[in-house]
Amino acid sequence: MLILIAVSLTAAAAGFSRVLAFDLTPGQQDTAPTLWPGPAGIDGGIKPAIQGNGGRSSLILFAHPFCSCTHATISEIARVLNRHSRKDLPAIHVLFSRPESVSRWKPGALWVEAAALPGSSVSWDDGGRAAGQFGVRTSGTVLLYNARGVLRFAGGVTGSRGHAGDNFGSAALARALDGGKPAMRRFLVFGCSLGEFRK
Repeated sequence: MLILIAVSLTAAAAGFSRVLAFDLTPGQQDTAPTLWPGPAGIDGGIKPAIQGNGGRSSLILFAHPFCSCTHATISEIARVLNRHSRKDLPAIHVLFSRPESVSRWKPGALWVEAAALPGSSVSWDDGGRAAGQFGVRTSGTVLLYNARGVLRFAGGVTGSRGHAGDNFGSAALARALDGGKPAMRRFLVFGCSLGEFRK
């Protein structure tokens, strides 16, 4: 009986360790440019955020439409924005990656959540073209560019996969939005790979 209990506890501990390791394993490091990408333009209608929004900054979220971690990321962004002044909110763009071969995908619950962010625009990033142009590889990547097109924040805003709550990334994003010093490092992103959506 004691042997059976010991085996069961060992198996449970091993399973818990695997889950914990997965939760704390970040996605691929992104290489977002420090300046807004060149004049070629990108899908998703986000280029005017720099050139036609009256000097507003631009916050871009790249996300997997079916990743369970996306909900936590959207919740964290909403929490940060709720603490920020409403008069100078950034233009918010949420781009859901979608393979060009599955244009039948329709907006779901995560799309509705993203659309509820104040002043947000939500669109498909077919073939991951915009993600590629911005050097983004992982779902949950948040980029904040100021009105001059200078990168102020890059990375994730959750402390682990699918878990909302206070963390270094969301705190740094809040400081950047408030005009503080830009984050000097790129924060880990805990989410699924967007690589499968690229051409």
